[in-house]
Amino acid sequence: MSTVSIFGAGIAGLTIAHELVEKGFKVNIYELTDSIGGMAKSIRVPSNKVPTEHSWRGYWPFYKNCFNILKRIPAININKENFSQSYSIEEISKHNTRDDLWVYYKNKVYDVTKFVDEHPGGYIILKAGGKNLEEVWKENGVSWHMTNKIVEDELNKYQIGTLNQIQGLDKESFSNFTAFDNLSNQLVNIMLLQNNITDINKQINVSPQDYPYLTYLFLSVICSDKRRNEMFETPFLPLIKDKVTKETYDYLTYFVCSTGLGINITLTSLAHFGLFINFQFMFASPFHPNVRVMNQPTSEAWFIFWQKYLENKGVNFIFNTKLNKIIHNNQKVIKCIINNQEIISDEYCFCLNPYDMIDVLKESNLPKLYEQHLYLKTIDNQIGFVIAFNKKINVQPNKNGMVSIDSPYNIAFYSQDKVWGKNVFLGNGVKSLWSGTCILPINNGSLYGKPATQLTREQCIEEIIHQLFECQQLQEIVKTFNDGLILSKDLVLFATLYDDWQWDGKELEAKHKKWVNTYFNEQFRPYSKTELSNMYIGGAHCKTSINIWTMESAVESGKIVSNDILTKYNLPLCYKYTQHNNLLIVFIQKLDNILYAMHLPNIIKTMIFIALVKLALKYFKK
Repeated sequence: MSTVSIFGAGIAGLTIAHELVEKGFKVNIYELTDSIGGMAKSIRVPSNKVPTEHSWRGYWPFYKNCFNILKRIPAININKENFSQSYSIEEISKHNTRDDLWVYYKNKVYDVTKFVDEHPGGYIILKAGGKNLEEVWKENGVSWHMTNKIVEDELNKYQIGTLNQIQGLDKESFSNFTAFDNLSNQLVNIMLLQNNITDINKQINVSPQDYPYLTYLFLSVICSDKRRNEMFETPFLPLIKDKVTKETYDYLTYFVCSTGLGINITLTSLAHFGLFINFQFMFASPFHPNVRVMNQPTSEAWFIFWQKYLENKGVNFIFNTKLNKIIHNNQKVIKCIINNQEIISDEYCFCLNPYDMIDVLKESNLPKLYEQHLYLKTIDNQIGFVIAFNKKINVQPNKNGMVSIDSPYNIAFYSQDKVWGKNVFLGNGVKSLWSGTCILPINNGSLYGKPATQLTREQCIEEIIHQLFECQQLQEIVKTFNDGLILSKDLVLFATLYDDWQWDGKELEAKHKKWVNTYFNEQFRPYSKTELSNMYIGGAHCKTSINIWTMESAVESGKIVSNDILTKYNLPLCYKYTQHNNLLIVFIQKLDNILYAMHLPNIIKTMIFIALVKLALKYFKK
């Protein structure tokens, strides 16, 4: 059995593990943190169980590879149970002192700290700290407690959740329900908010008079092939600024290039705009893209099931491990150094954040890859946050996402409770939950007058709340659909930034930086194969057919690496969807390649020129 070592338990690394373990490989995954999911995972705040994520994430219709994986991850339909308040036996066992005493009984978890002194048999309860209460009752000869209604009623006063339903599952425990079924049937419908507008139905959009010019740009990208590299290096927004109306420019800037693409809007290229719109034409209307989201926090809808499934298949997860160095002989990898220990394998897959990979490559005497990753490095400071309310906050019935385009930080958020419904625990005392992202935290805020990265966590949250609450259109929406309610700080029960963002005394910085496409890093995106015969690179930053940093590109990259390895071992390839153009577009691209080789304008300009010449000739003949 051939062995594969995967470094990084993000979506790409997990995809490789999934595809290869099903083909009989022995797979080990080494992860820097203590959980899987990478940038996509969700984390609950320990003190109040409020779910947080780096950013809310949409699942677009063109996510063919991503959907393929989701449909192959067996899951349990947990909507009928309050899974979000569940605890593992391992977690319960940590609460075993007189001042912090938890027990579990019949799949329910209880915090009985205050009950110890009130109960005459408190000493027995102390013995049960962090354990199964039923077993302790039996050991101490008081098993009659299990059939006593008074005892049960008294215990229920102290219930804090349920026993983790994933605990102890084997292969047969999974149903036909998959992670794909956790995608909500409710589509994302986003409204662009303006600060000085009180009409709750008014929002900006692309002006019809700009359709011809934008269509020209779109076709120029789609009908290009070899010329496209130049378009990847062409900044999009400066190109259109003086050529479209302000309404169109604002729509493309603060929605399409920010929330839509998830890219730093100042660094979006012409090619990325064209490709993104093209994917919408291929699989949905570009104006009604049919974007879906998960019906609960991402880790609880997807990753917890994925890890359990892979473990049942034999994948070994090793957490809190840092890759130090790759040892090689210029032909193949000999071994890797993890936490100063040697890791020897047949194949090595590196699915690390590009920022982390730079340090490893520098130490490993791989100058070409090091230089490539160095140029790949970009700065993206989009900051995730949640705001929890002590009252139910309704938004417009046909909208669940909002983008405050006039806010200095270009804040986007969506109403999680509206999408998730009543079956997901939002946190202790939480009635409504907004999850969002500051797209442009580099701008000076309207409260502190500073970029978000120069604020403490507490100041940043204050700034975000201030920017949202000063939006008149948002206030009018809340007032209209909540019986005159005014958004104020009194309604905020809890607010925080995603845990990744920490104040180091000088600036607010992400522990694990997010990589995104820009107009200058496309040429440095690595291919899966490297100069070493058994070394592969995976991740959303790698070359894929989609060429846009998304969950889809992460899964596709994982499948590309998997097929490279399967080809090497003469094994059947895994399913991989390649984004492609139809035959007509391919033919036009070949014509454009000829024009490009002759240093002539692109095919669209040429066709327009020919059409104008024909019209002119026809006119003069008359």
